Amino acid sequence: MKMLKTCSVCLMPETRPRMTFDERGVCSACQWHEEKKVLDWSKRESIIKELLAQHRGKGVFACLVPVSGGKDSSYVAYVMKERYGLNILTLTIRPDLVIDIGESNLDRFISNGYENIRLSPNPNAIRKINKVGFVEQGRPFIGWQMAVQAAILKIAHLFGIGIIMYGEDGETEYGGTSEFKDKHVFGFKEIEVLLENNNWRKYLDFFSETELFWLKPPSAKEIEESGICYTHWSFFENWDSYKHEKLAIDKFGLQGAEGRNIGTYSSFAQNDTKLYSLHVYLMYLKFGFGRCLQDACIDIRHGRLTREKGLEFVKLYDHEFPEKHLPDFLEYFSMSKEDFFDVLKKCSNPELFRWEGFTPIPLFEIR
Repeated sequence: MKMLKTCSVCLMPETRPRMTFDERGVCSACQWHEEKKVLDWSKRESIIKELLAQHRGKGVFACLVPVSGGKDSSYVAYVMKERYGLNILTLTIRPDLVIDIGESNLDRFISNGYENIRLSPNPNAIRKINKVGFVEQGRPFIGWQMAVQAAILKIAHLFGIGIIMYGEDGETEYGGTSEFKDKHVFGFKEIEVLLENNNWRKYLDFFSETELFWLKPPSAKEIEESGICYTHWSFFENWDSYKHEKLAIDKFGLQGAEGRNIGTYSSFAQNDTKLYSLHVYLMYLKFGFGRCLQDACIDIRHGRLTREKGLEFVKLYDHEFPEKHLPDFLEYFSMSKEDFFDVLKKCSNPELFRWEGFTPIPLFEIR
């Protein structure tokens, strides 16, 4: 049985892409959590105030906030509108295989007085790209991810909006490269890290440039000339999803999944598309950790969960396959069950799993 090296504080294993450990065996995400406790947040507060002063009053909307109706994006939109008094535009890039609770959460958020554009990129293109991403890379909603990155920049450019305020920088907050932790303005380099160089031009053999309109970002020159500032709220405030959850429940009536989400013990995150449960299951097959371990590490860092209890949850839920959504996946990707699981087998790490029929058998242990 292979023992994966894990963080001495949380449970994050060495297999997470771009993850680093210090001499104490502490992962980059936990190092950042320690650093945040002594960080002078007032300096970063002055940066956001200066940034907002530069863009306030330049157009109808001072800030664009991507939202799903979930706890984190709702919190960011609330802060921009209520704390800083900005006239904001919220934007939702609608995913495929939506979940009802996610749709109703978004409706409740909007009904509280938020301007929103709900954008549905060409569904034929998104489905095709998602299938290619699933089969070739094990990335079942890469088309939607490409649209998120491109369309948000495009809407900001078209509306003359100066600031795009995302939620958290996942690389810094959850483990990955630390090169962005002191940056508050992002660009194409950071987008390439997220998309791993997936490019809309790859699909011009299947679709016209018009059909791929929302997957084609503005050029670097257009972004530079428009002066769009693309940033993350986690740079300006200590990021805490639990605090966001409480505010979203109180202000917007946020609802969680019934019981718990597939693959974890929590219920208030990533409730907008069924494809997310497949995404995190593939993460488990590739890297040996899934949705539960990811959630547990966040709660361990914040002191809401002991490492021992987190490990119990991981053993219970991290391997959980989204069985109830399998018929939806097979129909969506137009695949047989055998072909679908052949993709899962191909995407799984042979050093971490062997297969018996449709069941992956772990060859590793996390302690």
